[in-house]
Amino acid sequence: MRLPIACRVCGQRFMPSRFDALTCSSTCRQRLHRGGDGAFLAELPRAEQALMRRLLKASALNRALLRHASASERSKRAAKRERLRDDVAREVVHDWLALSDDAFEALVAALREIRAKQAEERG
Repeated sequence: MRLPIACRVCGQRFMPSRFDALTCSSTCRQRLHRGGDGAFLAELPRAEQALMRRLLKASALNRALLRHASASERSKRAAKRERLRDDVAREVVHDWLALSDDAFEALVAALREIRAKQAEERG
């Protein structure tokens, strides 16, 4: 569940569509890109400025942790896919090595027949 956050430029609270969103609109995104980070803080009293700066730092840290967690999950999934591919390849090689010469020749002949039928159907 996402919670509303404060825009880094104008300070307006908004519901982010992404977990790493910083700004409420494309206008604020452009202003942020041009160096307008925390522009709304100038209008606040000093005590509130300090509080908002701490909140902005905390939210930036939270986003960084979420990005790291997402990257970690992606790499875990990729490693799992790679292990599964290796396991399948290992099983296929094991099965091929376990075949007798006669069984291997019969398998090759059956594959050739299948390819020949497919070629006839195509052309």
